[in-house]
Amino acid sequence: MKNYIFLFFISISNLLIAQNHNWVKTNPGGGGAFNVVKAGPTGTIYVGSDLSGLYISQDSGLTFNSIGAKQGLTNPHIGGLGLDPNNPNKFFIGTAIGLYKTDDGGLTVNKIISNGYISDIIICKNNPNYIYVSWHSNYNTIDGQIYRSVDGGVSFSKVGNLTANLRIIKLIEDPTDFNTVYFISGNARSACSEARLYKSINAGVDFVDISNGLGEILDMDIDPLSPNVLYMTTMNAQCGSPYYYLDRKGKFYKSTDGGVSWILKSNVTGGIFVKKDNPSIIRRIDPRNTASWNTDSGTWESQDGGSSWTKIGNVLNWETGYQKDVSGATNDDITVSYTLSMEGIIKGFGVDFSNANVILWADEQWVFRSNDGGMTFKNIFTKNISPGWWQSTGLDNVNMMDIEINEANNNIIYAGYFDIGFWRSLNGGASWQSSNNPTYSGNWNGFGGNVATILSDPSRDSVVWTSMSQNQLGQSPTYLLKSTKFGQRDSWILSNTGLPTNEVMGLSIDRNSPNQNRTLYITANGFLYKSIDDGASWSKLSNGLPSNGGLRFTAVDNFNSNIVYVGGGNGLFGSNDAGNSWQMIGTTEMNSGGSLDFWPQTKGQGVFDIFPDPLESEVVYVVVYGNNKGLYKGQKTNNIWNWTKLYTDNFMRKVGVQPNNNKVIYASSSSAFTDGWYHPNSKGVIYSNDGFLTSNIVNGNLSWPYAMQIALTNEKVFIGSPGNGIYSSVINGSNLPLATISLSGTIQNNQNIIYWNTIDNPNIKYFDLEKSTDGFNFNAIKTNILNESNMLEPIIITDENPCNCINYYRVNICDIDNYCDKSEIISIDNRKEETNYLYPNPIIDFGILRLQDQIGQMKVQIFNQLGILEFENVIDLSKPINLSFLKDGFYILKIVGTKQIFKFVKSN
Repeated sequence: MKNYIFLFFISISNLLIAQNHNWVKTNPGGGGAFNVVKAGPTGTIYVGSDLSGLYISQDSGLTFNSIGAKQGLTNPHIGGLGLDPNNPNKFFIGTAIGLYKTDDGGLTVNKIISNGYISDIIICKNNPNYIYVSWHSNYNTIDGQIYRSVDGGVSFSKVGNLTANLRIIKLIEDPTDFNTVYFISGNARSACSEARLYKSINAGVDFVDISNGLGEILDMDIDPLSPNVLYMTTMNAQCGSPYYYLDRKGKFYKSTDGGVSWILKSNVTGGIFVKKDNPSIIRRIDPRNTASWNTDSGTWESQDGGSSWTKIGNVLNWETGYQKDVSGATNDDITVSYTLSMEGIIKGFGVDFSNANVILWADEQWVFRSNDGGMTFKNIFTKNISPGWWQSTGLDNVNMMDIEINEANNNIIYAGYFDIGFWRSLNGGASWQSSNNPTYSGNWNGFGGNVATILSDPSRDSVVWTSMSQNQLGQSPTYLLKSTKFGQRDSWILSNTGLPTNEVMGLSIDRNSPNQNRTLYITANGFLYKSIDDGASWSKLSNGLPSNGGLRFTAVDNFNSNIVYVGGGNGLFGSNDAGNSWQMIGTTEMNSGGSLDFWPQTKGQGVFDIFPDPLESEVVYVVVYGNNKGLYKGQKTNNIWNWTKLYTDNFMRKVGVQPNNNKVIYASSSSAFTDGWYHPNSKGVIYSNDGFLTSNIVNGNLSWPYAMQIALTNEKVFIGSPGNGIYSSVINGSNLPLATISLSGTIQNNQNIIYWNTIDNPNIKYFDLEKSTDGFNFNAIKTNILNESNMLEPIIITDENPCNCINYYRVNICDIDNYCDKSEIISIDNRKEETNYLYPNPIIDFGILRLQDQIGQMKVQIFNQLGILEFENVIDLSKPINLSFLKDGFYILKIVGTKQIFKFVKSN
């Protein structure tokens, strides 16, 4: 039976050229810092990350595409975005090394400001020829300046001469006057200045501080119909303090004269959202206050200019994606999920030019979207395939550290990341489940962690070992763990007796050791250790090895248990007696040149990977990272190691060989490792089908030329790409891909509309549409759908009877030889939303009824949890209901004469 993965390939011909690799993403989703999110005039969402570039969604966040070096964007750290209010194809991307522009929706990207850290961009609504850019000389400087274009972005020049120590966080425009522009300064990830509000009325030539000494400024927004009306929030903060902000207090001010004077309206603070189509409605969210127990958390609304506020968005109604699987009774998944942007407390908030009810939220690891003004939020980085199992929407920002495919069952795949830790897939990458144990993940508390090495037993498919730490760079405590239950979250036990607890890396197995009592090798703190009892205990090996460590990776010959390898910054060493004694067997070129530190400064120079040949004994492939290093093949003849350099590269990282054909070899090259550093000589994926007599770069549709980890089966190759995460492709000569489809769905008139592109391939015969209510068991609802349009029009199928649940769909696609394969799985949530509801819930003082039918004066009864009547009166249901007199507890509100009953919690 063929395995399906996130997207699918149709296997028609084995005669395709080597360059034909179509890489398909498969990750949990999210993972690292997202700096900025905005949506343009057609609702297209743009998300800027800190190490994987730009992401674009044209379907409200259901799917994302990556924009990177392939399109011309040569820096992956996005600091700001500027969207044209009228032209969805034109936007600007601010990076750590300058400003980029596209006029074709991101298909091609060109650099227009050659240097500097760009933190924000605005294109003026009433004159799009005027564009303002906030510029700094570097990512960590406080020398902010304003650049301006008056020709639509063809050219830019610095205007004015800001002399104050400024880190500019946010630009705000006057939508009626392109000469008036504001900015907020303050604290970013690597630089901090006083948080102030500045204004210019002469197109950026001169700026004046209009904060009026009211304290550190958190946010400001403007009334688009009355642009002299401004709203501003303050905070108590200080550069250099541990969290920057000193507490979560602040004030809300209003100005009616363009910031000349300010009126204190209330003692509240947060990010401000003036509703653009109804400026009398102001909403407020403080990303520092998201705990469910915190009465200040959630979304608040004012209709009187900020004097009084009503909570309209309870954080308990905010969806968190896969963090909910880990959450305990304290709802801590909410505080983990909804956090600050690392480039400024309110920097991660964004709006949608096409819909005033949409609020976007990017933060330290995730991205969310609200389509109801902040009452509820839903994640847009992952989708639930089945309970507890997830697949990315394509919005990823991760550092990959390891990929491991079980040899006995290729459906079992383990992935190790920084920050999001250990994940497992039991269906070939179609979906993923978090397996981070709170006991061993430190202050991640099971919501994440850091993994450096994974080993899956080649014959016992349920047994897996992994490192786990709260720290990224191997700092203590780093644990080695073992599971006999496929890496299930609660199945991990310690497997590290005798092993140091720092820099635990390079785990390998002697596949010829006893099945139930494996021999394993690993490095810790730069030294080599061995276990002969399935990892229960470890002993240090040192006879002939360097006394100063510098060892990171191990391997064992696939046919001879006596032949063992270890390498790192000190070069490559081999043993002929199962580790009792060692000799240097590599060339001097395999040394690092003196640097033994593995982590970011040197990025692991020296031996970076060791891969014994899967079909021949005493043959090994070695990757050496460093200038003019690369890929080497070693072969032992008459006890002498002979080395052939197969490929020269400055950024080579890993190597993999097809298990049943050692002529098929993949090597990876990446200038990026734990960061997103781009270098034009980074090559990505290198492929050979003749043992590297010849080779090709096969990046295909990869947006960045980054590849690190490699894992192969006889049919597929998986790579880990810094930033974007895991990709897979069918191996050339083994059911090569010829085409893909993009499956989508939507709800219309209580029916589900499913559609996908047809395929320009005469060998494709028909499609079947299959449906499931659990994500696992599928039945065909439409069969023998002919492939007649050849990509001219999409195929559209209507499911007239979706269940009141989550409905799952996939496509079965078959060729003229009756070979069939499965598409990705999509899900549509048809669970009925409440049309009548009482909010907020819990209620502090006032509750608001949202009713489908507008009801005025009605009799209301309120009962406590014992059924005792607490309140009965005729009240106006169109106005907030005063419930402050109730004691804390559970209540039922009934509208007399109707069937409307509402349950709520009263909490002071």
